[in-house]
Parts: sequence; C-alpha cells; structure tokens
Amino acid sequence: MKKKLFSALLLATVGASAQTIDSFYTISETSTDYHLASSDPAIDETPTGANAVWGFDNLTVSGTSSTMVVEATETQQTSYPGSTMVVETTGDFATTQFFLSSSDNGNVGVTAVAAQGLLLNYNTDNLDLGAFPKSFSSDAVQDDVAGVYSSSTLSGTFTGTATTSVDAYGTIYGLGGDGDLPMVLQVTRLKIEQTLNLFYIGLPAGTLNEVMYSYYLEGTEINGPVFRTLTATLNVPSLGINDTEQSIESFYLPDASIENFQKSMLLIAPNPVADVLHFEGDLQATNVKVIDAAGRNVLTATGNDINVSSLSAGVYYVNAQTERGMLTQKIIKQ
Repeated sequence: MKKKLFSALLLATVGASAQTIDSFYTISETSTDYHLASSDPAIDETPTGANAVWGFDNLTVSGTSSTMVVEATETQQTSYPGSTMVVETTGDFATTQFFLSSSDNGNVGVTAVAAQGLLLNYNTDNLDLGAFPKSFSSDAVQDDVAGVYSSSTLSGTFTGTATTSVDAYGTIYGLGGDGDLPMVLQVTRLKIEQTLNLFYIGLPAGTLNEVMYSYYLEGTEINGPVFRTLTATLNVPSLGINDTEQSIESFYLPDASIENFQKSMLLIAPNPVADVLHFEGDLQATNVKVIDAAGRNVLTATGNDINVSSLSAGVYYVNAQTERGMLTQKIIKQ
C-alpha cells in the first residue's frame, strides 16, 4: 500500500436518526477541511446493515486536506460531457478530482475521476449514482459504465459495472488524533463499488476494482461526508502491477471550534460511569437506550440521571434522544 490518507473524526456529535443522505456533494463557496492519517491495524469497514458499529480508534495523523465543490468550467464540460460540478481535494498529497453531473430531479452521475496518476473518463457511459436524497430503504442502483483511461504507463478503454447503495447506518467511535476525548458519530453510509475491465489497443490489459465508502452525518452544515474511504486494486499482469491503495479522509474539526461545539451538546460525564449515568448540558435526555458490546439493548430510561448500578462492568453505547437530535456516546461502566 503506497500511501494511506486518514483523519481524526469529530470528538463528539449529535446526529439525526432518519438514515437519509440528502446529497452527494453540492456547490459551495466554502471548503471542507479534513485530517489525514494512517491506522495500524487497518480499519474494519465490513459491518453493514442497520445499527452497525465501526471502531476507528487507531489513528496516526499525517496531514491535512481541503475539499472544494465548484462549477465545472467550459473546458471541463467539453472534456467530460455532462459535467456540472467538480469535487476537488488538495493538501498533503496529490490533487484528486471527481467530475459530477446533476439534474433537476436529483440524479447524480460521475463523468470522470482523476486520482493518483490515473484518469477515468466515462465518456461512453457515465457512472450513474441514482437520485438523491437516498435512505437506507432505497433500492441499490446498478449501472454499466464505459470510457477511456490514461496514466503515465498505459492508456486505452474500459468497460464495467457499478453499484451504488446506502448499505448501512450506525455508529462510528474511536479516539481523536489530538487527545483522549470520546469520539462518536451516528452516520449513514453510502457505498459505491465498481469493477472495470481495462483494454489496450482492443486487447484485455487488466482490471481495476474500487470501493468507496462515504459516511454522512445529518443535521450539520458539512458539505459531503464526514468520513470517506476509497480502496482501489489495480491488476495489469503485463506490467507486473498488482497493487492495492487506500485513501481515507475524515472531517477535521479545528481545536478552536471543539469547545464551543461541545457546549451546545449533551455529554455523559463523568466517564467511566459508576452507579449513575449523568448527562451534562442544557438539553433534556429522552428515550435513553444503553446497548452492550453485542448490540443488545440492556436498559431503557428517560432523564439526565439514570441508575445503571445493575449493569455489569464493561463497554456500552448510549443513545439518547434530544430536541436537537440523537446523541450517541461510548461509555465504560465500572
């Protein structure tokens, strides 16, 4: 793996619970900042379905990046027909660009991708992502794709298939890259998977398999996902290439904003918890559910002080409804 891009997640957050992704990306005058890092051991993104739990708590920060979503220029529209916007990420790695098409009915397509020295131009058959908003109950979109590719070592045509789905919703937990504060996110995940056959002068040259996961948090002003990964495996036998690379990025909340962000929230303190689960903040906790490490609901209650003396020592996840959305936080019961 040549290079990993990773980041520290939000330290704690409130998310809505509708399991809906309003948009893939939208044009904006402001950028979205991300943290880049690596993880050892590698992150596990295999959990899928309802109430999935992902633990991303072995992060080593390695840099930053910034994503802008802008209108496609006339030159870009000519090179990549149908393009209306460009998702461009720059920072402590090579620039990546996703060229997107959009329509009034919410349908979004990918017209081209330029990343890590490889350009995929879907000029024969765009990658159709389907219509947004999308929810966990939405049908998967299956699509045939085709176009031309180019790199420093090879160029030709490609054909293949792609599938886009909202395959999971649940909780991300872990530790932020700048300290030991709890980091929990209630997210909905979009999965885009494509398998491409590469051709050179009409003859089979190799394959490219890509899986992109994008984790969205509702109820925020973030333009795009708060966490995203792209894993690509390129196999070109004639050139001796059989490489897998992973790019991982996560929303970066500046230190100056963390204190103000936490003041507007309801947080569990102290943590670890002894006999009473106490919520600290200005909001009222309702419909509180305590879930054990196996995903079982072991306690349901209401209020900002809940007796948990009957629970065994260990790790639990607390979901609490508030007037601003759903709070999810990991606790340790003593």
